[in-house]
Amino acid sequence: MRLLSETVSVPKVLDWGEFENDAYLLLSYVDHQRSGDQYKLGKQLAQLHKRKSPNRQFGFEEDFTMGTYTANNQWRPDWKSFFIDQRLNDLKKIIENRDLWTHDMENMYARSIKRFKKLMTTHQASPSLLHGDLWSGNFMFDLTGNPVLIDPAVFYGDREFDLGITHVFGGFNQDFYKGYQDEYPLSKGYEQRIPFYQLYYLMFHLSQFGSGYQDSVIQILQTLQ
Repeated sequence: MRLLSETVSVPKVLDWGEFENDAYLLLSYVDHQRSGDQYKLGKQLAQLHKRKSPNRQFGFEEDFTMGTYTANNQWRPDWKSFFIDQRLNDLKKIIENRDLWTHDMENMYARSIKRFKKLMTTHQASPSLLHGDLWSGNFMFDLTGNPVLIDPAVFYGDREFDLGITHVFGGFNQDFYKGYQDEYPLSKGYEQRIPFYQLYYLMFHLSQFGSGYQDSVIQILQTLQ
């Protein structure tokens, strides 16, 4: 929250700690609405992404937990390896342990990883400060229409990661993407790379919420061949 607050609006952290063997986080209340200035939201996300890792590596100083998934944020100098090993492969292990990963999925996944590696040979990723969980339920607008981000899973990664997640469940309009591009234009070929970050987010949902997301993972794997 502290890192995000230096660039975008977030609730103020009032207190945190443990109570009866469980953790708590107390935040300031934000009077909010669902509609507002999405162009400004896009620009502010782009400004967040302009903040780079202090050590020029991908990862973060600590891991984070989303549901029962603990993301490994160990620092690495290479985004391709970080994303494959510390995001996709880690999620795949969880899905396999839940008996939700089929032989056909494994074959498609192997081909998809091969394609991702090839695409990354022409893309220079830099470690941007990311929200990390930017779906439509994690932003709102205050009563003046200004955007507010909530519930981050912060780390330093390729900025296309955040953009990929915005495409999974919708809720972001063309003003949002125009605001982003006007502030910090995306690199050539981003349209081909974005679906791999959608795959990550759908695999996360499959790992946490079960078989209802299996068809969605299969469908996007099919598009990545």
